[in-house]
Amino acid sequence: MGGTDEQFERAITVPAKRNAVSKAAPLPAAALDDAALADGASRTPSTDDVRNQLHTPAWERLRHVAELTRGGMAKLDVVVDEVLQRRLARKTILPQLENRDTTWRMFVREAQITSRLSHPNIVPVHDIAYDEEGHLSFTMKLLHGETLTELIESFPSGPLSRDELFTVIDVVIKVCDALAYAHSRGVLHCDVKPCNVMVGDFGQVYLMDWGVAQVMDRPARAPSSGPGANLTVEEAITDPLELDEEKVDSLVLGTPNYMSPEQASGPRALLDGRADVFSVGAMLFEAFTRRPPYLGKDTQVALAHAHLGRIPAVSTVVGPAAIPPALERIIMKALAYDREQRYANVAALRADLVSFARGDGEFPRMTVSAGHTIIAEDDAPDAAYIIVRGSCEVSQSDDGQRRVVRVMEAGEVFGEAAILSDSRRTATVVALQETELIVISRSVLNEEVGVLKPWLRSLLQSLAQRFGSVDQERRRAVRSADKAD
Repeated sequence: MGGTDEQFERAITVPAKRNAVSKAAPLPAAALDDAALADGASRTPSTDDVRNQLHTPAWERLRHVAELTRGGMAKLDVVVDEVLQRRLARKTILPQLENRDTTWRMFVREAQITSRLSHPNIVPVHDIAYDEEGHLSFTMKLLHGETLTELIESFPSGPLSRDELFTVIDVVIKVCDALAYAHSRGVLHCDVKPCNVMVGDFGQVYLMDWGVAQVMDRPARAPSSGPGANLTVEEAITDPLELDEEKVDSLVLGTPNYMSPEQASGPRALLDGRADVFSVGAMLFEAFTRRPPYLGKDTQVALAHAHLGRIPAVSTVVGPAAIPPALERIIMKALAYDREQRYANVAALRADLVSFARGDGEFPRMTVSAGHTIIAEDDAPDAAYIIVRGSCEVSQSDDGQRRVVRVMEAGEVFGEAAILSDSRRTATVVALQETELIVISRSVLNEEVGVLKPWLRSLLQSLAQRFGSVDQERRRAVRSADKAD
């Protein structure tokens, strides 16, 4: 690889270590302390000033306020539009890279693609041009907040609290919204990671840095139904500045620590939305483990790990008590080595995350055949069950005789009272036909009860104990009646 490509690779390849990523990666927008921007907001132009400035080119109205950050490919500044009186972020390609054709194309291409992705969770790009010093720049919305990396690092060590868990899920769902929209327009991000997600001060979430995005072949991948099915030619994005595929495939575009095996192996032209699905799973993996899926002392080591795609289960890293099993299943499905085993698209991943957040998808299901004993009388309780379809017979033993108490149908719940009252099973439940059940483990049920208000928790536990006492009294009454007969 020649000198030009080496410098280009250093410019667009993010270092393997996470700390290096969060500090060195040039952000397309960033937060800055308001005090540092006071000068940018203090000058109110007169009416004559505004009239005069309206006759000047837009780029001449931008006044530099402060430099935010500088990376291997570009620098980011805060500027003020003197007429509109708004602060913007301006990204400028570094002078030493302006004359390198591939780098120049990547920079312009990023602005072109991002500007066409009009979505609430994607940073708006306003304009691109050569600035007053002859350097190529584009402007975009200036964001305030912190990256998802910084948010995760702000959490106390140890397992995520309930609030922290749902904060992360809420952010990731909005990232999925941005990706689903981009995919419907034929664009893959190809570098989804926590430091490319900005979380605003008021709940805004932005997926940033589309510099290594891949434009898909829309006619070959247009869905027959769902989002994107009715795209017009104007809405579907075509590659504005096509890159030399042979040269690009020889480089590492993206961050190996979060990269799918197929992206690590190439070629890029064969990628589809499941590559971004993998990277979303990698972000969730890091939120719980505080490390990316692949570790390595440098980019090449991390890339080698990405080729192999060997990722430990989240519970293996942090312990089974640190992550809900249903959420771990979602993460590990997104991180499957074989993309055929992953979610078919980002929308499907998002649906499972939303279902989990609502409590609908938190519990596994099981199907049993007719005659199967689901719970046995006098056993220690380990789960409660909800009948999805089928029917079950409830029976109790009285003096060695099995007495049928009732038959339960779809929608009914059983097994919860013994858990809430901390007592043994008082009945046997057997499937009368093939029956599908939602399984609510004892640990999950206790966790859910534990977050209730104390008075409501005490009420539920008291009711469960009272029902148990009523059942015992009923059984004694039945035995007494049988003896009297």
